[in-house]
Amino acid sequence: MVEDTATTPTSAAALPLYTPTTPQIAAAVILFSVATSVQSVLIKASQNHDDGTYPFSYAELPLLAEIIKLAASFVTLYLTNKASAQTLLASPRWATLRLYAVPAALYSLQNNLQFPVLSNVDPITFQLLSHTKIVATGLLFRVYPRRYLSTLQWWALAVVLSGIVTSQLSSCTGGVFMYDAHAYHLAIAMALTSALTGAYTEVVLRRNDEPRSVQDVQLYAFGVFFNAARAWFVRTQTWLTASTNPPPLLTEAPLSAWVIAFNMAILGLSVSWVMKHAATITKVYGNILASLCTLAMCNWYFDMAITLPLVLGIGTVCAGAALYYMSAEALLGSTPDVLEQVRKAQLDVAAPHEPSHTRASTHPSIVAAATPGAPRKAGVLSD
Repeated sequence: MVEDTATTPTSAAALPLYTPTTPQIAAAVILFSVATSVQSVLIKASQNHDDGTYPFSYAELPLLAEIIKLAASFVTLYLTNKASAQTLLASPRWATLRLYAVPAALYSLQNNLQFPVLSNVDPITFQLLSHTKIVATGLLFRVYPRRYLSTLQWWALAVVLSGIVTSQLSSCTGGVFMYDAHAYHLAIAMALTSALTGAYTEVVLRRNDEPRSVQDVQLYAFGVFFNAARAWFVRTQTWLTASTNPPPLLTEAPLSAWVIAFNMAILGLSVSWVMKHAATITKVYGNILASLCTLAMCNWYFDMAITLPLVLGIGTVCAGAALYYMSAEALLGSTPDVLEQVRKAQLDVAAPHEPSHTRASTHPSIVAAATPGAPRKAGVLSD
């Protein structure tokens, strides 16, 4: 059982309330979108053209990114709430600390899966396939904890899935899809990992009322541990079984590896900030913008052809994702009659049947904060 944190120095009440301006939110969303686009393009561009392998041990890149995020999160915690930082270092509580081991392990797996996925597909396909986490998380939340999905959300999931399939249709006569089944299996595994992380966050970590900065420090500390263990295992296994020497350490890696690691850290921190201070739909719009930026970068850098199935698929996926997370007020308008109808509909829906807003898009506390009349929770778990 999670300990009560309401009276501890790490209580959410100890943190000053910060309300960002609209330009600050817009800048953070743009930074998140650009970092998302640059991430997949950098990983793809760093591969060897002959065999698609990487000239560095990519297992060490998430480790460096987690170290950077841990340092940045602890500095932020120390500057905003010195008492919480000192308490966390002096007497960490295992009852709450252990909750972060599971999502940290899942995030580690998810961050490492993007490298083999991108070795098999192009960046824009990677961005589109990553939207399958919306479908996977929606279906998972319908099973447990049995969250309510409206009819519109079911249709939105179907639209997202049809858009992903449309984007992968091959213009050649040799096959139906552009890539082989192995690439899609890896992408689906990454989406399921994200869905499981969202379910764990919703069911378990939402009960923990610690501030976001405290949650971040504990999460990234476990992230450093799991990524360090994986990097050590990969290097040891390569040294024992491979006929050649393992890839160079990160200290001997090319500049592109360091840029990827730093961009990965910036991406995680920007996602954390957006989820803390913006509404659910904001990050969805950021993902849509990232898909368009990735398409433009692929066309410019890789000279990738923009086909009709790709354009139709991107448009369909973006429309489905926006519909899935769009509020009733945004869909129907904000006139007094509509708002009264929405209020009555919300009263008729029992608590166990709240709409499913998942970690694949944002932390559940932001959903509560975005709901009229709902209290704002302080704790937000980030990538």
